[in-house]
Amino acid sequence: MYGTFSLSLIIDGHTGMILNASANMVMQDTVEFLKDILIGRNLLTDGEAVTLILKKRFLALSQKAVITAFKDAQNHFLLVYPQAK
Repeated sequence: MYGTFSLSLIIDGHTGMILNASANMVMQDTVEFLKDILIGRNLLTDGEAVTLILKKRFLALSQKAVITAFKDAQNHFLLVYPQAK
């Protein structure tokens, strides 16, 4: 059940803003809480702030997986849009 964690983000390619988010969590309330934290943030400029919020407020066992997936999304975005640096 917990073998793979997936975080999906819809990002505005021009601004880096997170427009929507989803994850394969068991409870929908957890997904909604995660969405509240992520949506409206900038994937590139708000990275440290999002990480701090996740560490302070997202106390689920999957916290480290979410932070890692968020950082992976940042790296992947920069591979696809290198001019966004």
